[in-house]
Amino acid sequence: MFDYIIQKHLAAGTGLAWERKGTLFRTSVNTFDYHPFKIDYFFTFDYLTIPLLVKARFGNKVRFLASAGPYFSILISQAYTNNIEGAYGLQTIGQETFSRSLPYDFGFTGSLGVEFMPGKEMAFSISASDHVSLINTNLFPVIKSPYGPTFNNSSESYLNSVILSLGFTWYFTKKK
Repeated sequence: MFDYIIQKHLAAGTGLAWERKGTLFRTSVNTFDYHPFKIDYFFTFDYLTIPLLVKARFGNKVRFLASAGPYFSILISQAYTNNIEGAYGLQTIGQETFSRSLPYDFGFTGSLGVEFMPGKEMAFSISASDHVSLINTNLFPVIKSPYGPTFNNSSESYLNSVILSLGFTWYFTKKK
């Protein structure tokens, strides 16, 4: 993250972060011999995220942090695992069977934290942030079945992720 200090207690910040988000899609099917079987698909989604934040800091050696602002994320990969390999003769469904999620996400993020400053030029911090999506990313899959209609064809999904961050900051200052 890069911060530009505007005033003593106010800064603007941005950066580039990799985020992994996930979801569970649970369904059940009848096998060829009519045994019901629950299938769990665990989907993972990797994003590159760019936040644009306004940050506030209050205190001296121990400072309280708060930040808020929009973020934009680009989906860089999507994968899944499941629990059906070899169960009742079922076969794993290939990646091409699932529709691709919306390739971007846009939302709002906010965070709260604490920063410890052992000197004027460096700090250690811990913070928790929450990213709330403002658009339907449709993360639940649409299963394209050759045997009939698809599942979840009109699903809506809004991402919400909570992130715990540990940080080290080096402050570059102008010499007067």
